[in-house]
Amino acid sequence: MFAQDEERRRIARELHDSAGQNLALLGMSLARIEGDAKRNPAEISKGIKDAQDLIQDLTQEIRTTSYLLHPPMLDENGLASALRWYTEGLAERSGLSIELNIPENLERFAPEVELAIFRLVQECLTNIHRHSGSKTAVIPYSSRSRQDLCAGSGSR
Repeated sequence: MFAQDEERRRIARELHDSAGQNLALLGMSLARIEGDAKRNPAEISKGIKDAQDLIQDLTQEIRTTSYLLHPPMLDENGLASALRWYTEGLAERSGLSIELNIPENLERFAPEVELAIFRLVQECLTNIHRHSGSKTAVIPYSSRSRQDLCAGSGSR
């Protein structure tokens, strides 16, 4: 799992650094052209504006994909922040109502443990969304055991 995550981390950096940068540069170029095109027919300006909107969407998609491959919050802020970011984003994208019951000040675990728990929750929520038909999911945390974290779906 660690080798796979290292590869995901590399791909995430590459997506963010190369494709993301190129799209940003293209967006700036189109913005300049749009300013120049204001003296021309409205069709040119509208086409360029549409292209800019597409670039913004692609940039967001690349950023989201990059973060899903390896969420930087996991390294920077720990499991609790990474799970909050992931569950909020998934809820927004999927319409799934997700209840995340973990303490705000959840202690840091070893990086490989945080990664394993994050991937486990990610996989559970993906399965709930795709296969259960449920509109809700609950991720409880128990302090009985530092690693007693699991996801479950509500009733349909």
